[in-house]
Amino acid sequence: MYYGNNLEYAAHLDGYDLGIVQPNTLSLKALRELKARGKRLVAYITIGESDGPSIGLPEAWVLGTNENWGSKFVDANQVGWQDRVLERAADIVSFGFDGFFLDTLDTVDVYPRTKPGMVRIVERLRERFPEAIIVQNRGFAVLEETAPLVDAVMFEAYSTDFDFEARQYKASSGDASAVTPYLGRHLKILALDYADQPALKTRALEARPRGGIHSLRGEHHQPQYPRTKHCPEHRKEPPVTRHMIAASRASPRRTLRRDEAMWGWLLVLPSAVGILVFAVIPILGSLGVSFTNWGGLSAPRFTGLSNYARAVQDRACLAVHAANPGVRRGRVTLGVMVSLGVGRDDS
Repeated sequence: MYYGNNLEYAAHLDGYDLGIVQPNTLSLKALRELKARGKRLVAYITIGESDGPSIGLPEAWVLGTNENWGSKFVDANQVGWQDRVLERAADIVSFGFDGFFLDTLDTVDVYPRTKPGMVRIVERLRERFPEAIIVQNRGFAVLEETAPLVDAVMFEAYSTDFDFEARQYKASSGDASAVTPYLGRHLKILALDYADQPALKTRALEARPRGGIHSLRGEHHQPQYPRTKHCPEHRKEPPVTRHMIAASRASPRRTLRRDEAMWGWLLVLPSAVGILVFAVIPILGSLGVSFTNWGGLSAPRFTGLSNYARAVQDRACLAVHAANPGVRRGRVTLGVMVSLGVGRDDS
């Protein structure tokens, strides 16, 4: 399991049967090489919170703010949100991944009324992608309904958790009762801990569950700044151990230095919204050019200017990383052009 964007680190995934990564962690070449060696790879999707600037979300979809991360809780009952998740899943499959790692189902714990929609998203994913590998991260409030639909459940933060006030990891209950009723079924049960201190490493080993639950341990830095979500290439890399390559919602994949956050806003929004929406797209649209397929990726059929800008931004990140995993943050605009098939920088 690796959420960073360093291909050298990601190469350690070769030692495992199943890899869980961010959609743009691997270049197309690296993805194909791993799959040629029999590895199965699933990509991260958030289904209970926004995974980008909230400007692309209709007000009716937003329930509140996750103060720990600065993201927005989203109403999974909204069909438009469900459609957006399905379109993102289609992009992931078209890129060559074997399935999905579903995160932020715990929004149901904060907003119980979102439960029907959360279950429906998983149902729709299974209906549309019957052969996909689906791994659910936590989401125990919906597990009874989703267990028949998913292939594995990740118990993230099993015996260690992150204390946001103290800004450090701490021991937690290590109670497996939420998943033990599902042992012996078709589900794979995974328990994931984070241990960056000797005492926590000992705790993770002592609390390691038995009886069919696969226990994993990762190490990484704690977050130091509020996250800002643009192209994940901008995020700092966590340290890596050979025990396991792991990161969590409390890892540097969710963070940016303040100067990088400023550059991200200055580069992504003016470029994507100003140049594309107000210049390139209207001109090409008047010439009858269709944007239903961007660089081989199925485009979500969002409505509204901000949704369109969000879609452009998503594909800019993915397209530029596929072409050049070492892209600098100043190359975001080129990523937008690649996603539209207009041009490519091979330098």
